Amino acid sequence: MNSETKIKLLLLLSAAVTGAYGYIILIMYSTTPI
Repeated sequence: MNSETKIKLLLLLSAAVTGAYGYIILIMYSTTPI
C-alpha cells in the first residue's frame, strides 16, 4: 500500500468519524426538550 492510498483512507476515516459525532450531537440537541 503506497502512502497516497493510506492518506486517502485516513482522510475518509476522519471524515466518517467527524460526521458520526456531528450526527449524534444533532440528534441529542433535537431530542432535548427546551
